[in-house]
Amino acid sequence: MAKFLTAIPDPDSGWTLFSGKRATRGGRDLHEAAGNRPGVLVGVPVANAPTFCINLPTMDSSLLKQMTYAQIEKRGLAAGSMDETLFDFDVLEQANGHSRIAVHLIDTPLPDDFILPRAVGYAPSALIRERIENGAVLWKENRQLVFAIFRGGRLVHSQVLSGSPELSVATAQEINLLLLSLQGDPAFEESLPEKIAVALDDIDESAKKSFSDAVHLKAAFASPGGAYKRARPRHPLTPHQVLNFRRRKKNIRVTAFCSVLFVIGYFVFGLYMWKKSESSSRKVAALQQQIALIEPDVEEIQRIESRWSRMEPAFDLKWFPVVQLSRITEALPGSGVVIREYKTRERNIYIEGQARDVQLAFRLEEDLSNLPGFEHYEWSMPKPNMNSDNTASFKIEGKPVEQQ
Repeated sequence: MAKFLTAIPDPDSGWTLFSGKRATRGGRDLHEAAGNRPGVLVGVPVANAPTFCINLPTMDSSLLKQMTYAQIEKRGLAAGSMDETLFDFDVLEQANGHSRIAVHLIDTPLPDDFILPRAVGYAPSALIRERIENGAVLWKENRQLVFAIFRGGRLVHSQVLSGSPELSVATAQEINLLLLSLQGDPAFEESLPEKIAVALDDIDESAKKSFSDAVHLKAAFASPGGAYKRARPRHPLTPHQVLNFRRRKKNIRVTAFCSVLFVIGYFVFGLYMWKKSESSSRKVAALQQQIALIEPDVEEIQRIESRWSRMEPAFDLKWFPVVQLSRITEALPGSGVVIREYKTRERNIYIEGQARDVQLAFRLEEDLSNLPGFEHYEWSMPKPNMNSDNTASFKIEGKPVEQQ
């Protein structure tokens, strides 16, 4: 099982840090004792973390937590809702439809001096100290005497005594009254301790004798022990301040991890874009070089094509001006229309003439559109002008369809 460094309250007002059973260092407060060490299991003083035993009328494990909280609330020990109250419990035994439960509480909120953000966990100090198999234990922490009862090596009760922190007859009498009150508790029915281990330093013999004679338990005296070797964190008892610190720390780690991933991704993307830009630049340079090489040839081809286009009517019958004029003459009616001017510019045809009336001018335009040999031409004519002698002057323009 994993071993933790454990921090336990001193008999006076300090703390001692243990590695196993060996004390490694002490401090006036928890932070001084723990230093910067991570993974410290903190034993909360019994004054802030009592334990008591209860009987519940159920053996259904799904109901135990809620019914345990109801008992805590009934005793006025709840710190709010069930989630706000820091408690844990151990099932001691179950029989005849009943469960005997040991309930461990931690005050909420804990004093700031007890908050160790990097702690591995928290538990009552009575669960972290060396323990006995059966019986009661008396020790001192934070200048107060603490009384605890163990059954089968498990903590079933712990509390701070209200009297003097020095061992005396008054201490024995308070323990006797406490045992008398527990005797009427169904959880302790026929299971009260028969002996008590007194783990205190510097006790004179007279105090030992007077205490032993007054207490109703068989007393044995020993030096204060160290940490329980199988102590473990009680995660339900972790203070909310520590949980919030862990949550913030986790968020920081997640944010840092995402930031690193973003930076790496941005760097990889930038490197990819830089490589791609270099490759594109090389391709553009190669294309520009090719263009520079073929550009003179392209310009020469364009010049030849332009000259060829202008010269084409001179040797292609389809565009030859005289042939076109002959076709236009064939389209003229027998009388009523006279062509005054005929000219060509490249492949365009321009006709100016005079007709006896407007209808003959429009008929000529229509005949030209249907004339064989002019399928590739489109003809247009503005509205003819009327002359003083009632004749009409017209202008017809023909353009090759493929030039539009």
